[in-house]
Order: sequence, then C-alpha cells, then structure tokens
Amino acid sequence: MFNSCLRPPACCLGLQALRSGQFKCSRSLNIKLGRHRRLSLGSAISSGVSASSTSQPGLYKRPDLYQSVFSYRNFELEVKFLQASFRKHAQGSREGLQSVLDLGCGPGEHALGLALGGVQTVVGLDLSRGMITHAEANARRKGAACQLDSGQLRFVQGNMCNFRAQSLLGGSGGFDMVTCLLGTFSSLLDNTQALQAFSCTHNALNPGGLFVLELSHPGDLFDGSLIWDETQKEMWEVEKTEEGSKLLVEWGDETDKFDPVTQVIERLVCVTEIKGQSGEEIVVEDHVPARQFTAQEVDLLARATGLEVVELYGDMEQGISLTHEEAYRLVAVLRKSHEG
Repeated sequence: MFNSCLRPPACCLGLQALRSGQFKCSRSLNIKLGRHRRLSLGSAISSGVSASSTSQPGLYKRPDLYQSVFSYRNFELEVKFLQASFRKHAQGSREGLQSVLDLGCGPGEHALGLALGGVQTVVGLDLSRGMITHAEANARRKGAACQLDSGQLRFVQGNMCNFRAQSLLGGSGGFDMVTCLLGTFSSLLDNTQALQAFSCTHNALNPGGLFVLELSHPGDLFDGSLIWDETQKEMWEVEKTEEGSKLLVEWGDETDKFDPVTQVIERLVCVTEIKGQSGEEIVVEDHVPARQFTAQEVDLLARATGLEVVELYGDMEQGISLTHEEAYRLVAVLRKSHEG
C-alpha cells in the first residue's frame, strides 16, 4: 500500500531535473514540527509525460516495480527494530521471538529478514496473489529456499480483516508478533474494517505478544497541509541496475482530495521508468485512497479489542520518539494482555 510513511524523508525534486541527472535524491532531513518539511515544487513540476511514454496498470499489479520503488528502505535495520521491540516490550516469552505474522506483506522483505534472522515461523499475508508469488520468488532468490521448503517461511493469500491464526499455523496456538508495516493499515478506509483487523490481530496473538503498526505521522494530518496545501508534490529517484535504467517517483498532486470527515486522502502516485539506452519511458499511475489515523484512534482501537499501546515511535528506531525532531512516521507498539 501507499502512504506517506513509505516515502524517503525530504526527497522532493523536479521531474525535469531528475530526468537530466542534475540532482539526486537527498537523504538529509528537513525537520519542522516533529516531522519532515513538505517542499512545494510549484511550476517546477512537469505537467505531463513525453509522447514516447507507455502507460501501464497500477503499481501494486507490478510487484517487481513496487519492490524497486521502495528499495530505499533499510529492511535489515527494520528487522532489528522488530526484534529489539519484542525483547523490550513483550511479556511472558522465555524463548524469544519465535513466530511472526506480517499483514499486507507485499514483496515480503520483512518476513524474509525475520526468517533468515532465526525466527522459527514466519507467515506473510497479502490479498494479492501476484504479490504472494513474487514474494516467494524473491525469497528464493535471496537465499531462503530452505526456509520456504521447510515451512519456516510461508506466504499466504488472505484478507487482513478476516484471518485466523489456527488456519495460518495449521494447528493451535498463536503468534508472538503481528506486524502491519509500510502504511498498509491505511488501506482500511472505515472504522468497521479497522476494528475487524484489530480484533483478528488480538485473537491471533499469544498472551503478552506484540502488534507493531506503521502509519503516517499524525503531523501530516494536524498541520493542515492535507487540506490547505494544494501545491505540494514530493519526488525521489531510484537507480536500477538493468542497463542503467532509473525510476522517478512522483508522490501526490495538486489535485489530490482530502475528506476531513472520513480522513481519507486520494493520492496520485506516478512512477516513471526510464530505460537507460533507449530513453523509453514507461509510466505507472495509481489513484490511491488512504486513511489518516491519529495516535488517539490507534489507542481507542486497541482498547476496544483488548490490546494496549505500550510505546509510540517516530521511526523504526528505538531512540526516535513520536515527538523527536527526526520523527516522520508513527510506529505503534501494542501488546496483548495475559488475561486477553
């Protein structure tokens, strides 16, 4: 799924500058009010694509392209964050992190890292059959054939609003940790769906187990930019090894609509793949609805389903709180009580 927590912090560039190779994506942070600053590109944005461009279906239907677009994420460090969070916040486990369910797993990078890191049972759940097939192929390509063949790592097609741990595990018991990362939870646009996902997660967790949820930083909602800023557009570049090709990612558009009642924003996400030698451009566009959640809503959903919020982070790093100057997303760590 697509959400503001997916994008690199402060990567905002003009498309023409990126095409010319004049600028590269900056990883430095511009901080304002506890999150990265939105930079307006105004007239610097190209109003269209070249005549040689070829339109393609939505990005999530192109798992290989989806994986490349978000390859800037440091999945190795994020897996370490999940392991450290379990050591710090879980209760009642004497053997450490033994089982994880990753909701909306996409290409399966977090699930893969956890399995290679020694977690005995890892299940990635995704609604897309194409993404599940890609995740399995990606895992084999990256050295996890043994984990797949033994059943230690599995990818399953399913709905994050309607699942049971017993079906996924093939027996009794539950998971030590459930994760929902990369803004996937924001694809649940109403309260009924959100409650169903939380309830299924509660039922799937072992007592004392954790639910780790990654969302946009609440500042994205409360600073008013979703409603009033009509010129914002953020961009970043991803280099690809295939014949020197590169991807240009355009995140958001001045035509994006935000509904302050439902807290749903319709984001235009455009990815332009530029072939190295030919210069051919393949354009993939999606209009993606995403709900913006607040920390208080997360707490309310937790209380309604027998979970409790034990920590709020501003990134997938232990030292960055939600109010830290480098915070640019909301990572909530929730726990199931022993009585639940």
